[in-house]
Amino acid sequence: MESYVSTYLKEEIQQEALVKNLDSFARFLKVAATLNGSIIDATNTSRECHAGRRSVSRYFDTLVDTLIAFRLPAFQARIKVKERVRPKFYLFDCGVARALASRTRSPLSDRERDILFETYVLHELRAAQSYLNTAGELSYYGSERSEVDIILSVGGEHFGFEVKSADRWRPEFNRTLLELLESRKIRAAFGIYLGTEKLQSGKITIFPIREFLEKLWKGDFT
Repeated sequence: MESYVSTYLKEEIQQEALVKNLDSFARFLKVAATLNGSIIDATNTSRECHAGRRSVSRYFDTLVDTLIAFRLPAFQARIKVKERVRPKFYLFDCGVARALASRTRSPLSDRERDILFETYVLHELRAAQSYLNTAGELSYYGSERSEVDIILSVGGEHFGFEVKSADRWRPEFNRTLLELLESRKIRAAFGIYLGTEKLQSGKITIFPIREFLEKLWKGDFT
């Protein structure tokens, strides 16, 4: 993975002259890797990597244009709370995210494990949509006090997915999904976790990751 990062900087960025200052972009990459799964804030990022705000905005655009990263827009449920409107930033691959952050040989923290699992599920959803040539838009829902990791919108209907890197599903994982169900902002709700049993918690169906992927690639969710 370290060699992939080096090749990306040399062949994609330097040879194509996509940025003027390669050293500045390399510093930005390390900071950007720590922002995987986070809401983009160009001002804070520019401060951390010692680059101008406009340069940082262009750097984010470059990552998206070269397919290294993507933006996940915010879903507006409009349920009388202050909702997030800015997109989240995700790198396209879990291994690349760790390599850019120089953490390929470091143990996973709980926080990093959660974000990487979200990244993996999003990657599979996007890949399945492309491979199966199916419609649908992906987003996330967030407010000041709650969040749903993924919203899949198809034909005017919305489906919520909560993704947890836990081997046991806890009732509190359902809270925001239930809020969106009760307010009729989503048609159905699902959980995805690292356990081995399929569960039913009221109106929420919880899938082990393996079973979710089997259904996804059969076209059941797209």
